[in-house]
Amino acid sequence: MTVLAALGPLGIGVIVAAVVGGLFAFRKTRADAHKATAEGEKAEADAAEKLTQIALSLVEPTNRELAAVRRDLDAHKQSDADAREARKVAAVEHMAWDIQAAEQIRALGGDIDNPPPLYEGDHL
Repeated sequence: MTVLAALGPLGIGVIVAAVVGGLFAFRKTRADAHKATAEGEKAEADAAEKLTQIALSLVEPTNRELAAVRRDLDAHKQSDADAREARKVAAVEHMAWDIQAAEQIRALGGDIDNPPPLYEGDHL
């Protein structure tokens, strides 16, 4: 007796139904897996977008603060350069006065060395 004869028409129907059901179940499982993968990728993209928004919200205040620090630094550099120039002018004037005072002391009969320099180079 063959397997088909032993199963009969009802048994063959059950086997066909099982095979067809298995195929549909496999396709549904595969579709569910693709859907889950797509949902996971969307969740990752949403998370990346949120992190990007957070990063950008932190960058703007940092850029403003950095710009303020740069303005302050530029102002300090300018103030320092102005003060350095004023000290140089004052030092030249003072040196001229020192030399004049030394010459007057000598003219009055006093003995005095030449005045020492007020600064050397840019170290004022």
